[in-house]
Amino acid sequence: MGITTSSVGRARRAVIAVLALGIGMSVAGCSTGQPEPALFAETASFDLVAGTIPRLMVGVSDKEGNSLTGGTVSFRLRRADQDNAAWSSAVPARSLRIPGRPASNEATPRLTAPSEAVGVYATETVTIPAPGYWEVEVDAGKLGKAITAFEAFAEPQAIGIGQAAPRSENPTIDTPGVVPSQLDSLALDATSMSDLPHPELHRTSIARAITDHRPLVVIVATPAYCQSQFCGPLVDEIAKLMPSIDGVDAVLLEVFPDGYDKPVSPYAAQWISETGRPGGRGNEPWVFTVDASGTVSARWDNVVDLEALEAELRRIGS
Repeated sequence: MGITTSSVGRARRAVIAVLALGIGMSVAGCSTGQPEPALFAETASFDLVAGTIPRLMVGVSDKEGNSLTGGTVSFRLRRADQDNAAWSSAVPARSLRIPGRPASNEATPRLTAPSEAVGVYATETVTIPAPGYWEVEVDAGKLGKAITAFEAFAEPQAIGIGQAAPRSENPTIDTPGVVPSQLDSLALDATSMSDLPHPELHRTSIARAITDHRPLVVIVATPAYCQSQFCGPLVDEIAKLMPSIDGVDAVLLEVFPDGYDKPVSPYAAQWISETGRPGGRGNEPWVFTVDASGTVSARWDNVVDLEALEAELRRIGS
């Protein structure tokens, strides 16, 4: 089942052209006269950097939109811009649930309706040997295979681990003249800061937390406008987690404070403006942790591993 290597080879040049424009595309979805593939894949990671990285995420579905979840699949990589490039050795990738959505308890991968479970598959560490365009093959055993493509950069396009965190002077609930919707796009009809979904995420600026040597978690998201619809549930899950975490501040940076057709917030742009989207509008959601020295200690793009986030928050807050 799945697509053939020859069909991928014929589609490669078209895929590279599309990637060069900054638009994601599933190689498995290219029409080349071959039988339609059983599975389709899409890279879920935003800012992939050549070298050894903490994880690589891919979402897999069928043509009806059912999501592949549960168990473990395997990934293989090869150069997309070289003919006859060899595949790497296979690495395992586990099912990772999307925060706020049901988790799959299946021991083996299966296709599920989005109302049942939605997630992606993620490696632990994986090595991307060099910058450039790459293909990743997902092998789900008897359910089939799918291939998608991505660009790997020489340097992080968003703020990277080990870098100094931007000292963003983001507005808070006490900033004169700021309305609730500028802090959280879900508060479009709110007339009072008390109507914010999570006012506790808007009590301090990032600059103040860094000056006070307080560790913090920075959530860069647009709950009302997020195309993947991951942002709102992610913010909710982190807000529920924070009361159990001592010594760590939390800040939500709304990406589009003036509406989706308006520019990215200058504060969000300090963190994500160079990532992926045409016009420098960035991708979201992102979550960054910052230690007491003001250094970014970890980051998660798109789908956050809440267990890993909680462990990191407890570490930097201790």
